[in-house]
Amino acid sequence: MSYTDFDFSRNEQLPIHKNKKCHWDIAISCYEPLDLVTGGIGTYTRMLLELFSSSPATKNKKIAFFCRFMSHEIKRQLASNIKVFEIGDDWQIYHKRAERVGNEHDWYSWNLSHYLLSLSLQGHSFGLFEFSDYAVEAYYPLKMHRAGLVKIDTVAVRLHSPELMLFRDNCLPGRHYDLNRFTRMSRELFCYEHADIVLYGAPAMLDRVQLECNRFGVDIRSKSRHIEHPYPISKIEAASKTTVSNNRTEKHIRIAYVGRMEIRKGILFFLEKISQSPQLLSIIEDLDIVFELFGADCTDQYYNSVQKQILRLQQNDSLRGRIVIHGYMSQQELHEATKNVNGFIFPSIFENYPNALLEILHTPNPVLISSAGGMPYISRDLPGIHVFNYQKNFEHDVKKFFCSIRQCNDRPRLYDTMAQYNNKNLVSEYVSLSSKKRINNSILQKLNVDFVIPYYNDSEYLFECLSNIKKILQQGDKIFIVDDASRKEERQALHKIVENVFPEKMRSCVTVKTLQKNSGPSVARNTGSQLGKNPLIQFIDSDDALNRTGFLVSKIYLERNLCVDFTYGIQDNYGYRNHIWMPRDSSIMTALDENYTHSAILIRRSTFEEAGGFDDELRLHFEDWQFNCKLAIEGYRGETIPFVTQHYRVRNTSRTYLNLGSENFSREQVIDRTCINRSAKSTLLEGELIELLGKYANMIHGRWNGKEESLNTDPFQPLKENLRFCDLLNLEGNEFVQGAYGTLLGRRPDEEGLNFYAKKLRSDRDKYVIISDIMHSQEFKNKNKHLPKEYYKAIRFIGLKRKIFSQWH
Repeated sequence: MSYTDFDFSRNEQLPIHKNKKCHWDIAISCYEPLDLVTGGIGTYTRMLLELFSSSPATKNKKIAFFCRFMSHEIKRQLASNIKVFEIGDDWQIYHKRAERVGNEHDWYSWNLSHYLLSLSLQGHSFGLFEFSDYAVEAYYPLKMHRAGLVKIDTVAVRLHSPELMLFRDNCLPGRHYDLNRFTRMSRELFCYEHADIVLYGAPAMLDRVQLECNRFGVDIRSKSRHIEHPYPISKIEAASKTTVSNNRTEKHIRIAYVGRMEIRKGILFFLEKISQSPQLLSIIEDLDIVFELFGADCTDQYYNSVQKQILRLQQNDSLRGRIVIHGYMSQQELHEATKNVNGFIFPSIFENYPNALLEILHTPNPVLISSAGGMPYISRDLPGIHVFNYQKNFEHDVKKFFCSIRQCNDRPRLYDTMAQYNNKNLVSEYVSLSSKKRINNSILQKLNVDFVIPYYNDSEYLFECLSNIKKILQQGDKIFIVDDASRKEERQALHKIVENVFPEKMRSCVTVKTLQKNSGPSVARNTGSQLGKNPLIQFIDSDDALNRTGFLVSKIYLERNLCVDFTYGIQDNYGYRNHIWMPRDSSIMTALDENYTHSAILIRRSTFEEAGGFDDELRLHFEDWQFNCKLAIEGYRGETIPFVTQHYRVRNTSRTYLNLGSENFSREQVIDRTCINRSAKSTLLEGELIELLGKYANMIHGRWNGKEESLNTDPFQPLKENLRFCDLLNLEGNEFVQGAYGTLLGRRPDEEGLNFYAKKLRSDRDKYVIISDIMHSQEFKNKNKHLPKEYYKAIRFIGLKRKIFSQWH
């Protein structure tokens, strides 16, 4: 479900099938698979659905569950009142390749939003709708909700693993905060800002995420709601029947770690600290302790294997042969492998609700946990739980655990009581939230629009542009066409087209203004804006076209959300290039990297006038980018909507293409005129920060005195390798070339290769073609490297495309 196309009625009403109304009391979304090994939001969601299936309190509630796919085995276990909606995978929009949507999680959010829209048009509505904050699943559905297209009484975001937190817990340095990660952080903050409630389990998790949000001035505590994580109870009865002797019959004391081997999970840091403690090493030898690690390997901030670093610790004689890594196991294999261990460790740097811990709390085995995060809270009041702190008394606490490894036979019974009590309260909280109805007493004020069209020798395409606007016009709307000193015959053609498109009774809404000299698109847009008085201004170039549905959603979005200053939708590119381009919300974190939207924005007149309009001096390129940068830096709020608003005609004779040789100069101008030659600031600090931002933005773009510097001169810069296909496509410019070389060839690009492929990208060479060229090189063939199947699909696609092209020519 990549795109739901529909048309508003003439009075801007949704075409809803009211005879098919269906209200869902509770709705849950989860991208992650529910049937994989313990861990993550998938396990949490599976346990939540199991509770809803077994609880009498939800027996009469209609529950909807949205996921990518679900196995028949899990589906059969759900109660009849739980309906599963499988979204599937669709990585195209308008049946076209789409750029800048994001990774597979962003695509799921996109597909989910249009799936919900299709249900809404059939008459569906929702009571409580819970999304995980992980992978910003709520981002695009919230857009639909804020546009009034999907009816949800309460939008809830569950705190689980936001990337705001994961970046820091994985010790990623600032250079890793690239455009994609900044975009993801911006989307997470959007979800926190606009959700009705934020759900959390452990108080430490709320404190931690609020701490991260404080850096951006976002408050989530005021809308937070405490609902605990489900406690697994299916294994309690089986555990109570199992008797394990406290007398060890094996030679070793087996201590197990279950979880991914990544930096934030702390296992590397934990074993490193032990390797540096002669006292703990002596105890390990005396007690004959062996650490057994179960979980998939990950890389650190420098793309080095964590597993290899752990194994390297065995160079210490006291740890030699005492670290056994089993790797990833299925749920059943893991259960068998750990049933005879003597204890468990969970040494995370910070952890919310580790499902691996929850699934062994019913056993009598002693457990050592880190004090950081929610683990002490979820295991509170249970015997046999030892807590340590990395910063304080580390040796003492770990020694105490090692020296007291004995089973706590009372824990299964105590855990059973706690789990039953907490699960009952959890279900009651969900039922209570699902009954809350959204009350909307606001009366929307319909806003009229001034359409501003810069025109310069474009009579060939103007008819299509005006015909589209004619379908959109409401009473009171105005059209201002600014002729930027076109040739005489083009000027005459302009007036003839206006007469042909608009009957005489409608021509009063159209004004044509002719400039005496050619002044560029900035002057033309500013002039057209000054001619009108309506509260909204819609810019559209004369060779492009507006999409009626997308435009109306943009307009309704501004009418419904007074905190938003301008909106814009997806750009549908056709002609010389044929693809979809996805804009981003305005954010100072990403505005200077590249244009976050296009020129066809719908903006409040008050915002446009306060910001001072377009820069008249920019004529070659990027005058719209510079204006958008100015809006972001001045703090105006721009939001993208999940619909096509602009059909953008790509021509190899356009101003952009004809001035490609001056692109670097134009980029420098955007940054200089936004951050250096800027408007006055109210404080010295504000002025200094923006000045500094301009300096470093130009450094990052690598331009000094009009020359482009290599971004790959630092030999210590981490090598981008083993990138997923979708992540590689999301990179731009030199970063894309570096990622392609690192992933495909396992090395950094030489200067010649970097400049060669970077030049091809600037001349609009398709990324698929560059990947295909490298994979057909002799160097790649000699490496005999195995890649994910998406890479081989790409080169087959390019081969087929070349074959068809050769047949045509």
